[in-house]
Amino acid sequence: QKWRNLLKKAEKSDLVVESGRDVDHFDRFLRLYEKMRKTKDFPTGVRVPVIREMQAVLPESERFLVSVAVEDGRDVGATVCAMTGTRMLYFLGATDPEYRGSAPGYLLQWQNMQIGKQSGIRWYDLGGLVSEGVSRFKVRMGGEQVSFPRRFVAKPGAWRSRLFEFAEKTIQRVRS
Repeated sequence: QKWRNLLKKAEKSDLVVESGRDVDHFDRFLRLYEKMRKTKDFPTGVRVPVIREMQAVLPESERFLVSVAVEDGRDVGATVCAMTGTRMLYFLGATDPEYRGSAPGYLLQWQNMQIGKQSGIRWYDLGGLVSEGVSRFKVRMGGEQVSFPRRFVAKPGAWRSRLFEFAEKTIQRVRS
């Protein structure tokens, strides 16, 4: 199905989107994310507890925007977005596998774009392409694939590496 058809389906359902920048919204996302991870069993490099801690200590204007889709009083989908300057980055998302038929992800993305537009956001970044399903979602949404150069890590010369390792070990011993 086309993206707009799935959005219309979500809009006609009983879904309600609640958005906020507080830890309670993040905890609601986290419960859905953990359930989805257990069901789908996918690897992740994202350290969600660290992100939750950031949400708790950052000033409100710098916190992540968390949107939660609710159906019949139950959280069924959620997104986490970062907003900076004129960009909004879709960072994390989760959907209750039992409610995917309601298409909450489509409504959440649309609501995020509406919030962004009201906040002066000009670009909505869907993030990297991951799995086939996520990639299909992003393409259907009108996303355009952009390639970036690979990351590189600078490595000091051999003697500097040994000196750095020695300094690290010394600091660890002093702290112990």
